[in-house]
Amino acid sequence: MIVVNYFTKTLTKNAVADFVGKVPVIIVDNSQDRYESEWLEQNIPDARTVVAKQNLGFGAGVNLGLSAVRTPYALVVNPDAFIGFAAAMRMLEHCIKNDVDIASPAILDGPNGNVWYAGGSVNRRMVSATHERIGQPHTEAGISATEFVSGCITLFGPKVVGQREPYDPTLFMYWEDVDLSLRARSVGWKIAVDHSVEAVHEEGGSTTAGRVGRSALFHYYQARNRVIVGTRHFGIRSVLLGTPEYNARVVKSVIQNDSDKLRNVWAFLTGTVRGIVSVMAGDYIRPLSPEPRVLRIWNDFRSFHCELVGAIGGTVIFQKRSYDFDDALLENVDARELGTLATAGLILTSRSTTIELNEPLTVGLWPKLLTYALAIRVARALGRGPETVTTYAIENADVAGSLQSFLGRKRLGFLPAGPLAHHLGLFIMQSVDKIAFGTHGAFDTYNDLNLLGDNRHLRFRVIEQLPSPCRCSKEQSVRRTERKFDLCFVGSFEARKGVLETLQLFSDLERLSESPLRFKIVGKGPEEEAVRSWCAHRDNVSLQVDPPRSAIHEALRQSVALILLSQRKDSWREQVGLPILEALAHGCRVVSTAETGLADWLRNNGHLVLPSPATSGVVESLLAFLAADDPSEDEVLASLPKRHGRIVAASWLDGVRNE
Repeated sequence: MIVVNYFTKTLTKNAVADFVGKVPVIIVDNSQDRYESEWLEQNIPDARTVVAKQNLGFGAGVNLGLSAVRTPYALVVNPDAFIGFAAAMRMLEHCIKNDVDIASPAILDGPNGNVWYAGGSVNRRMVSATHERIGQPHTEAGISATEFVSGCITLFGPKVVGQREPYDPTLFMYWEDVDLSLRARSVGWKIAVDHSVEAVHEEGGSTTAGRVGRSALFHYYQARNRVIVGTRHFGIRSVLLGTPEYNARVVKSVIQNDSDKLRNVWAFLTGTVRGIVSVMAGDYIRPLSPEPRVLRIWNDFRSFHCELVGAIGGTVIFQKRSYDFDDALLENVDARELGTLATAGLILTSRSTTIELNEPLTVGLWPKLLTYALAIRVARALGRGPETVTTYAIENADVAGSLQSFLGRKRLGFLPAGPLAHHLGLFIMQSVDKIAFGTHGAFDTYNDLNLLGDNRHLRFRVIEQLPSPCRCSKEQSVRRTERKFDLCFVGSFEARKGVLETLQLFSDLERLSESPLRFKIVGKGPEEEAVRSWCAHRDNVSLQVDPPRSAIHEALRQSVALILLSQRKDSWREQVGLPILEALAHGCRVVSTAETGLADWLRNNGHLVLPSPATSGVVESLLAFLAADDPSEDEVLASLPKRHGRIVAASWLDGVRNE
């Protein structure tokens, strides 16, 4: 049990009374007062009093207490709160049973017994945090998930206790619980409220001294930390857009409820300004701990990336989850979700020796990549940038066309796309030291734009992005020789993935095939309604929408061939096609189009590459391909490398020897 004391010795004694002698109790004294510390040691002798060298604030005080914890779980209690020992043990039992990482009981307001905290919600539009059902009778039961857990009474599990600094020590007090909860949720940790356990809170008992309403200190740190935490998790734009409405509400509340109206309004406005200044100075960036050797900055994060990072290591910074993302996989990787400015700030402050960026010719990411490239140049100019900047490239589309389309959407279509593509791409490339190409088509794309010869220090290599055989294809091998016509589609239900063309092709196959056909469709996307309608009343077709990774592996194991008819849409072109890689890894034959960057490899290894758009004779070609049973499952697996090409490329980029 941990309690942070700041001139609240009597409250602290009451808070720990039911725990002393039963579990280890740690009191962190922030008072900087010898008499306060001596009183705690004399009057609570069975507790360990840790005297802070300065007033650390709440979050850093808890961190100091946690550093002395030797148990897998730790209960943090405010001095002005009370929870009984038996109730805390029930909450611990429930958390262990339900795999909860951070939990709070239902906390009632001392004077009236109504809800003070029974779950927390975060308004991302206004960037505010609210206790749910506050002031209402407590009627809920059981354990329920929540967006943030109040720091008033918190049970931390092993994942949190094992962290060096769970709370951000720079926040001093307020919003540190929201910040920790959002960071925990971003990596897949489970946070919840245990409604079967109730506790009591005398609000403000540890910070007020008889005043009416809130203190100036409260308003200052609430305002300051809202800006810092909001920027960290939602971006400065959200904070600035939400600030006028938020500030108006707070100022109105201060005028109506506080005795020190002018002082508190001034403190609140000062805190807001100080928060904005901190953001501009980059103070809102939470340094990574421990500092990773390799920092991978990827915009989109997919389930496959979690598996990849598990193999190649490093810390991932990402901005959005892809359509197929499985949050449960975040538990096994070191990943953080940050905005563009936060990421640029991290580049400026990071001590990582290697930083990997998204590939330079991702036109839609150029505003971000240009920001990161500029941050790298500034960091290097200051003598603290990364030793090596790397990137992995698979872009094979018409970059000038992509840029023209992008500029058109921004009403800048009058700009010359070709020269602009070269100069912007070159600006990013001049910050890059090593680039691995996943396809020969990607190498040609960069070379055609003259981005390789103008960078003398650049090292590059083509390492085709081919998978290694999946373990489950060996451990759970399925005989496919008697099921030549079991097909599958895996991927996003959208036009560019050719899902509707695939459904039409299968319908044509049914009309011409003399053998029974079976078809598994796995994925999700905007064409889901059309897919469901097509599947209706078809006994030989199974549909799985947004399944777990294990179901995708099972569908591929049970299929003879994957059909993925990627279509060129505007300036978009299939770079590789993750479903193709996963199908190959399971020994499936592949039916695709020439739009994938692996088209040449597929042709050379016996797979079927169809023209796009389709021409006459396509159905007959597919029937002949399926009937031939060539290549066989064993031949498909034998054609693959022992290690995934992306892993080999990462090892080379990261400077790992013998790759």
